[in-house]
Amino acid sequence: MKTAGGFLSIICALSLVLFLLISSFGMAAFYDMDFFRYEFEKNGADTATGYSLDKLEEEAQLLVDYMILDEADEEFQNSTFFNEREKLHMNDVKEIVQKAINLRRICIALIVISLGCAAALRIDKKFFIKIFTVFFAWFGGLFYFIVAAGAVNFNKAFTIFHEIFFNNDLWLFDPNESLMINMLPEVFFIDAFIRIGIIFSVLWAAVLLLCCAAIKKLRR
Repeated sequence: MKTAGGFLSIICALSLVLFLLISSFGMAAFYDMDFFRYEFEKNGADTATGYSLDKLEEEAQLLVDYMILDEADEEFQNSTFFNEREKLHMNDVKEIVQKAINLRRICIALIVISLGCAAALRIDKKFFIKIFTVFFAWFGGLFYFIVAAGAVNFNKAFTIFHEIFFNNDLWLFDPNESLMINMLPEVFFIDAFIRIGIIFSVLWAAVLLLCCAAIKKLRR
């Protein structure tokens, strides 16, 4: 029974870490247009592109909608703001985003199933939470290892990421021709990377504190 309980708690821990990581990415980069506006102002994107901040924010909103909403496909494809190469790259990005969204749904299902099975099998709560806490902390620590590696040389890490997840060179833009690279320069992604790390850290720490409190309560 302990083997089953350990397996279920590990599945639950991994699923929750992935869920929090994907959710942190969404909160940092998809659901906050104020962040885009702030970055446009800070990086002088209006000067670099020749478009007003309002226009850039409008196009950024369409870009985000395109990646997460099917109904925005036609509007994005008909837009003349980005060139064909940029649109093709964003189509690749959308596929990755949609896979991440589906993965988050799978994670939710796995969390519910693992907790349900643990309850049905009457796994000892303290044992389940202890194993969960250890692996939740370990999987979260793995994320920080990746963050640390990326922080050493962000440009190299950014390049490796694209080489792994994209099977073409459409992500390589010429600053003299591409609005996208001037609208969203490397510093934008560095700041987004930091925001993701901060949001994830807060959520991760909150779960760990709740787990520690639960273990302490079950000991009484």
